[in-house]
Amino acid sequence: MKSGEDGMEDLKSITRSELIEVLAEHKKLLAPAGGGRHANLSFHDLSNEDFSFRDLSTADFSGANLRHAILANANFTRATLLGADLRVANLRRANMTRCDLRASCMRGADLTEAILVNADMREGVLAWHDGTETRYQHDTTEISAAVAKRADFTGAKLSSSFIAQTDFTDAVLRNASPTGADMRNCLFIGAQMDGADLSGAKLMGADLTGADLSDVIVKNANFEGAQLAGAIIDPAILSAPELRTANLPHHNTEIGEQLDEILAAHQLWADSQGGARADLSNADLSGRDLQKVNLAAALMKTAVLKTADLSFGVLSMAELSGADMRSVN
Repeated sequence: MKSGEDGMEDLKSITRSELIEVLAEHKKLLAPAGGGRHANLSFHDLSNEDFSFRDLSTADFSGANLRHAILANANFTRATLLGADLRVANLRRANMTRCDLRASCMRGADLTEAILVNADMREGVLAWHDGTETRYQHDTTEISAAVAKRADFTGAKLSSSFIAQTDFTDAVLRNASPTGADMRNCLFIGAQMDGADLSGAKLMGADLTGADLSDVIVKNANFEGAQLAGAIIDPAILSAPELRTANLPHHNTEIGEQLDEILAAHQLWADSQGGARADLSNADLSGRDLQKVNLAAALMKTAVLKTADLSFGVLSMAELSGADMRSVN
């Protein structure tokens, strides 16, 4: 049933009026009064269709062609998109919580701020009857060359997925399980990946600058050439053999001897009386007593401030991007 590169042949066509009726019946089904019919749009050609802001929860889009479809702000909670073609689809702010996306293709899709909490994006088998026999096709899920900035993948199942060169900047992948996934050259800048299972994942060339990697599992993962500057990494993981070929963060642990002098000069600078702006970038200030200290406009990019006491201090306009501020007071 697949033709060409990986497109479906013999897909069902549907007129605009027929589609509107299907969606209206589905809306009735979801209404408190009940009635209506479940939307079954499996194996339909829905390319370029506009489903924005529609409630399509529990609908069936298995094997459907949704290339270039506009799905922004749509609700796909618990919907089935097994084997669906979502290439270059607009999924901005779409809610795909617990959605079945196994074996789907989202190459080049826009998933900005989409919600994919507990979505299933593992390998899958798509079955169909071609009029003579039942045929089966096994595929992995693909999210390559996509944009997933600030998207929420909490608890998502991503094992063995192909996710290369996708932008996950500031995305949430907390407790996700991309075990064995191919995530080469992805951007995970500032991403929250705490608790993720990265076992066997391919992260060569990935940029994890400022990402939260606390409590992650990295067994047999490949981080060759990965950028980890400013990333939050537990000491046990930092020393794992899997990270030996990565570009690891190197925090300045010797700044303590100069800290009082730097802070005094910064106070003078803040008061326009000379001195110098404090540059504490990449400094390890974990556990430090910085009560009532003026750090306004200080440079503290990727600094480690874990368990530090900053109470009654001044941090207005401070540069804190990528800083580890866990358990800061």
